[in-house]
Amino acid sequence: GQNTADITVSPTATTQYIVSVTDIWSCQAADTVVVNVFQVFANAGSDKDICSGRSTLLTATGGTSYAWSTGQNTDAITVSPVISSNYIVTVTGVNNCTDVDTVSVIVHAIPNANAGSDQDICIGNTVTLTATGGVSYAWNSGQNTGAITVSPALNTEYIVTVTDVFGCENSDTVNVVVHALPSANAGSDVNICFGESASLSASGGTVYVWNSGQNTADITVSPTATTQYIVSVTDIWSCQAADTVVVNVFQVFANAGSDVDICIGSSTLLTATGGTSYEWSTGPTTDAITVSPIANTNYIVTVTGVNACTDFDTVFVAVNSSPAVSAVPSGIDIRCQNNDTISYSINPISGADTYTWIISPVASGTINGTNENSIVSWNDSFTGTTDVFVIIENECGRDTSAILVVQTNPAPYPNLGNDTTICSGNSIFLDAGIADSYAWSDGFSQQIHEVSTQGQIIVETMLGACSNSDTIFVYISNPVVEFGTDSIFSSSPVTLDAGTGFTEYLWGDASTGQTLLVSDPGWYYVTVTNVFGCTATDSVYVDISTGVDDISQSEFSVYPNPVTEKLVLKISPARQEYFEIELVSVEGVMLESRHLECSAIAFETFDFSNYSPGVYFLAIKSNNGMRQFKIVR
Repeated sequence: GQNTADITVSPTATTQYIVSVTDIWSCQAADTVVVNVFQVFANAGSDKDICSGRSTLLTATGGTSYAWSTGQNTDAITVSPVISSNYIVTVTGVNNCTDVDTVSVIVHAIPNANAGSDQDICIGNTVTLTATGGVSYAWNSGQNTGAITVSPALNTEYIVTVTDVFGCENSDTVNVVVHALPSANAGSDVNICFGESASLSASGGTVYVWNSGQNTADITVSPTATTQYIVSVTDIWSCQAADTVVVNVFQVFANAGSDVDICIGSSTLLTATGGTSYEWSTGPTTDAITVSPIANTNYIVTVTGVNACTDFDTVFVAVNSSPAVSAVPSGIDIRCQNNDTISYSINPISGADTYTWIISPVASGTINGTNENSIVSWNDSFTGTTDVFVIIENECGRDTSAILVVQTNPAPYPNLGNDTTICSGNSIFLDAGIADSYAWSDGFSQQIHEVSTQGQIIVETMLGACSNSDTIFVYISNPVVEFGTDSIFSSSPVTLDAGTGFTEYLWGDASTGQTLLVSDPGWYYVTVTNVFGCTATDSVYVDISTGVDDISQSEFSVYPNPVTEKLVLKISPARQEYFEIELVSVEGVMLESRHLECSAIAFETFDFSNYSPGVYFLAIKSNNGMRQFKIVR
């Protein structure tokens, strides 16, 4: 694009330039020139990270000769900066072209390795060592974690190498000092007698803890049985060891034998057991002694056994004499004949083992008692005198009390029998039996009493000074049979039901069922009987009519039939006569009732306009009987 003969160009790549030349005659020609562009690419390599005190190799590429800012003229140089530094290299290549590049060397401080404080442990224990300061750790024990657990048997030095994120390393040392366990000593085993104490003393440390709860070296114990005591001993390094001491508890069980009862003037053998030597409160030193006390006495024996331990026991010798009784038993001595029970007793007798109660004669009844108290169950058929006494016994003898004579007087025995039921209108005769006097609850005072009312009857009888009573309840039975109405009007057969609750039924036609089917008009009667034999009777007139046309008889005419509004009854009596007229629904409900007395033709009108369609019955009663007419609305 330039228009001068001389131009300056700066191509970035090899480029051909063409020039067009014009002379004065405007004649033109062209020529070509090539500008070859050569380029060098200097490369000092990637930036470097090194640890303080270390060196690194820097290598440049891209040319044929190199000039570093450090003055070296080789492509590779070794540097050891103490601080982070930049290194520049000038690279010369083809056509003597040059280029520069820079590489940074960053110097990192070494990590602050820390293996922790030195440790003291007891032999057999473990300790955890924890290193800090880096991202990876290598111990001389072979572990590769920050925290390790060790259990050396001897004092040991542990070295850890700590590496940080830049790969820089440093190391630290920790010492683990191993202490031997204390020499715990609880002392020798101890023998004591039951009830005694033992002193125990431990040694070998500075702190003592016993399994009995005490926290001192010296303790006093009082076990009731052989016991093992364990002491835990701790030294200044907190190392612990334990030792055991056994306190053997020996016990002697003195046994002087069971208490003894003897009779006065007798002797008994007392034998002690439980040991190897014996000493009685009376002086003898043998295990068995014979004694003959004249009064109740305690004998004490001291028994010596294993480990020279002692115990004592007491045996009581009771000296008994035969019982003595002279009193008369207390209790009722005059009674009336009855099957009652009466108590008899005497005061307790000292030294008595058994009480045997006697009643005579045995026909009087039975007597039961095992101590100073007894009960007589009297025979209700017995009268007369009875002896009551008691025999007292123990191992030393027996004695008999004085006799109590009991007089049993005869008593009346009224028996009115079981409660009973009579029919209404009937009566019953009650017999109170033989007695001197009678007092009935209704005021009657003779032996035989006629009763016809319901209720409770009580009689009190006296025979001499003895009395007795009896009670009976008399019920009155009054059965009821009720058909509910005196007449039944129907256009079809009727079933009469006398009701339930009876044992017998008797109809006028001699049939015996609860119900009776009636198909003919007329009077029907039934008599019913209940479980007590009591009877009741009822009757009913049944009129069965099937006609629905106008009714005309010599004495009565009814029209129109069926009826819509007005029904006319014409009566043609043969003489002066009284009539009772009833209009009844088919259900038996009385709708109208009229009374008429006449001796000539008479008319009665009935209004059906308010009655529902259906069947009705018109009944006419007179001295000549009853007539019933079926009416249809």
